[in-house]
Amino acid sequence: MLTKTRVVLAALITIILATHAFAEPIPRTISYQGYLKNSDGSPVSGPKNLTFNLYSSRTVAPTQQWSEPHNNVPLTNGVYSVLLGETTPFSSAPTQQYYLGVQVDTGPVLTPLQPFPSVPFALSAASVADNSITTSSLAITCAAGQALIYNGANWTCGMVCSCPSDQQNCNGTCANLTTDINHCGSCGTACPAGQVCSGGACAVSCQTGLTNCNGTCTNLATDQTHCGSCTSACSPGTVCSAGVCAVSCPSGQVNCAGTCRDLTSDLSNCGTCGHVCPAGDVCSAGACSLSCQAGLTACSGTCTNLSTDIANCGSCAKACNSGQVCVAGACALTCQAGMSVCGGSCSNLTSDSSNCGACGTMCAAGTVCSAGTCVASCQSPLVNCGGQCKDVRYDPANCGGCGVACSAGKYCSNASCI
Repeated sequence: MLTKTRVVLAALITIILATHAFAEPIPRTISYQGYLKNSDGSPVSGPKNLTFNLYSSRTVAPTQQWSEPHNNVPLTNGVYSVLLGETTPFSSAPTQQYYLGVQVDTGPVLTPLQPFPSVPFALSAASVADNSITTSSLAITCAAGQALIYNGANWTCGMVCSCPSDQQNCNGTCANLTTDINHCGSCGTACPAGQVCSGGACAVSCQTGLTNCNGTCTNLATDQTHCGSCTSACSPGTVCSAGVCAVSCPSGQVNCAGTCRDLTSDLSNCGTCGHVCPAGDVCSAGACSLSCQAGLTACSGTCTNLSTDIANCGSCAKACNSGQVCVAGACALTCQAGMSVCGGSCSNLTSDSSNCGACGTMCAAGTVCSAGTCVASCQSPLVNCGGQCKDVRYDPANCGGCGVACSAGKYCSNASCI
């Protein structure tokens, strides 16, 4: 026994206003799709001979108005599809509600009858002459992003789509003017590359741990010209450490009243800060004496290591510039072990997100620098401190833990300030 459980009737009607004539006649067939199953619920397999009937009421007799047979209709898992009106044309456009009944082979018409929807009424569009409705005949000019719409009584211009309350129609595209980089603040205002739209204004987008200083993303904890704030620059001879300008003395030197001194050879700070050797003496191995030990050179009464003395670098009286130190007899900006010089600042290329792997290589937002590579998380033994991978064993700003900064004149070794 066959049972009809579901009927799907689908059609799409599109009315297009144009200024040119259409030569093709309006199609007078209707696509119809249905589903057949047996009494046990299993889908019917076919082919089957199907007859389609239209009735003017929900009762089969005596209200039949139209009938069309379709032989050997294929069924796939009970689903079939036909074109109604293909062999028996519709005599005219419907003017009332009709009901469709399907007959399988020589069996009875399946019930209940299915209401025939409003799609067939579109056949009456054939009564409208070609070119009778145009934008010119209606004397309406629509603005960009609008279309001619019939509201049930009149033709008028309206938006093609309706935008949410927090968005605006920009030439047919719904855009949030407070965040859209292509329509920032107003339609068509696009932000330059590298910027985002925030509050309706284009601005530099800085990753976590960096601050926008006049259009440049800056690390206020280490930047020499923006130390602690965008307007604070460190003076010559000092560096920015943990957001504070401080004297940075290389290994073997001590901060004496704001100046790095080698207490083993400095005539005015021999052995300790402020201890001055008598006239004619030199400071050798931290003690005032009349001669210099091996490896040191007497320069104006002071035993000097020409390999490290910034006032006598390589030779007596050859002084290094402010902010430089003497390394192997040559003046250069120096950083503690594991750090590199980048733009006048000491950076750890393995963990600095502004100089990751090389000076000037900045990690993208949402990533950190780990082992010299921008990644989403830090590799052991590095620790994520404020969006940056830090080696807390050697980082003076994060010594032994994030935010633990060594005091001026000290450096971090094995997670301890010394």
